[in-house]
Amino acid sequence: MKSKMNVLMFFGVTLLWTAQVMAQDKAPDTGGADEASTEPAGGLEDASATGDAADVTADLNDISTGDAADVTADLNDTMPEEEPAQATAKLGIAAAAKAGATFHTLFNELSPMFLVEVEAGVLLMERHLELDVALAWARPKSTVSKNDPRLVDGSYDWEIKQDFLSLGLMIRYRIMDRSSRFNGYGALGPRLLMLHTNASGESSGGAAFGTNEQFETRFGGYGALGGEFNIGPGAILLEVGMTFGDLNGYITGDTSSAALDTYLGYRFMFDL
Repeated sequence: MKSKMNVLMFFGVTLLWTAQVMAQDKAPDTGGADEASTEPAGGLEDASATGDAADVTADLNDISTGDAADVTADLNDTMPEEEPAQATAKLGIAAAAKAGATFHTLFNELSPMFLVEVEAGVLLMERHLELDVALAWARPKSTVSKNDPRLVDGSYDWEIKQDFLSLGLMIRYRIMDRSSRFNGYGALGPRLLMLHTNASGESSGGAAFGTNEQFETRFGGYGALGGEFNIGPGAILLEVGMTFGDLNGYITGDTSSAALDTYLGYRFMFDL
């Protein structure tokens, strides 16, 4: 009887154990689910963290960009506007009319006489440099009275009139800038001297000696110093110069054509 009870108890325990094992095999794997569930949670956290970082970076970029734009705008507002550079003309034209007196008496027997000159040229280097063609005219004369024992009347009077026409090239350089009210300059250049001499005389008794003429061409030069006062489309000028050259004609003999020249005039200057 006891042996039968033991056998029944053994089978009962075996059935219970088998039922528990089968129940465990059929139950869902919660550990895997937990691991699976935890993994998506971690991904969401990473995603949210990444999104937050991107938002923060975007905000910082917006702030920094806005601040930089504001600073740039402020600097542009505070900085003075640059005035456009004014174009300055480097080339121009000039024309002058001058009148004055020429003094030959320092170098020969010709008397002081009225003198006129006209010039035309180009302006370079902001009017510092000027290249001109100049044409000048003067008509000095000389009157001579001498005793001559060969004449019945014992003396004679001789008058010489000379037309000086000079054509030359001139280089003029101004010291100051064109904006200066006052300016000074120096000028130098060669000249072609064309001379017409007319000589006539008579004895003290009235006997005419007749009239003699001679044309002569010589090379010479001219140098001058001057000053200008800028007014209107040009400048008032005052100039002192010297013409130099020599003559060797039948009437004049071997002499000098040099003279001290003084001018007052006006020079027109225009930009191109």
